[in-house]
Amino acid sequence: MLIDSTKRHTIQVRLTSSQQDFILQQMDGTTCRTLTEYVRHLIQRKPVIQKIRNQSIDDAMAELLSLRKELSRLSLSYGLARELAQAQIQSGAFSSWPEPAESAYGQFLEKLEEIKRILIQLSVHVGFDPPSAKREVHTGL
Repeated sequence: MLIDSTKRHTIQVRLTSSQQDFILQQMDGTTCRTLTEYVRHLIQRKPVIQKIRNQSIDDAMAELLSLRKELSRLSLSYGLARELAQAQIQSGAFSSWPEPAESAYGQFLEKLEEIKRILIQLSVHVGFDPPSAKREVHTGL
């Protein structure tokens, strides 16, 4: 037995502007992508999934995105310093790492600690107890 899933019938409803605004506002808080999908769920008494935003998670994500940009900048700076050191090594004039490389590496470690702090706060917020074991980080170049 084949089930015909083609939708051939329409229902039209006249609404005032305020009624339409109300329905659209209610729909905006759901996972329904179209007004038709939302109304079908309501008519058929299917559950409508509400979107719930978690402000602390949103804030943490914004911080992490900012840190990602900073890490990209530090990576570029470190890469340029590494290329400079390689050129010095090839010419035989290498004496030590250039100051920008050491500075970028130190900033990189600071950003990693900041990321770790944010992730721990986030994990505590969502109910995950992070392991308390501390790991040593190699700080030399």
